[in-house]
Formats: sequence, structure tokens, C-alpha cells
Amino acid sequence: QPKVGYWVSYTEQKEHHWLPFRPYTDRPEQLHECLGYKVGLKVAPEIDPDEGPGALYAGRIVAFDRNKETVTILFDSVSPQDPPEQEEVHWTSPDIQWLMPATVSRPKTIEES
Repeated sequence: QPKVGYWVSYTEQKEHHWLPFRPYTDRPEQLHECLGYKVGLKVAPEIDPDEGPGALYAGRIVAFDRNKETVTILFDSVSPQDPPEQEEVHWTSPDIQWLMPATVSRPKTIEES
């Protein structure tokens, strides 16, 4: 087992996942500071019934609306053929499970991840 990292649960403590870094869950104080943030969005069963409980979509925050207090998430594509998908989500939504500043990058090797 790796020495540095954290066990996190996105399914009310039923399943735990290992991350080599502490996930960011605090939202920036100013809405505009979130641009470029990486985000994990909880998948609602009615949106994707094939996914199990606790499934997440990963993406980036590409826009925000101060008046509605929403952010637009552009989801990561699984393959280059996939059309881009995005969703507008309220900034305080509990469906936003984790956030990471754009400066936090994924590990360089698959072993590290």
C-alpha cells in the first residue's frame, strides 16, 4: 500500500477509493476563482442508470454565472470521437464531490496513480 495518500469515500462511507493526494472539497471564496478547476460530479441515477451509486463524472469548470451562482462543467471525453458534453450546476450543489485547482496535475506514471 502506498505511504502517501488518502482514502476517500463518495458513497456515504460504503466504498473507499485511494487517492495519492488530498482531494480539495473547499470551494474558492470568489466564484470567478473556480475557472479551470478540475471537478468530480456525482452521477444521478436518473441521468445515467447504467452507473452504480457513487459514480462520478470528471471535468473542468469552463464558465460561471454570478447572477445564477452556477458553473458550467465541460466533461472529460472518454474517446476522441465522443462529442463534448457540459452541464450547468449550482455552485453549492452537493453533487460536486471534489475540486482541484488546475495546478494540481495527475501523477506522471500509472504506478503512482
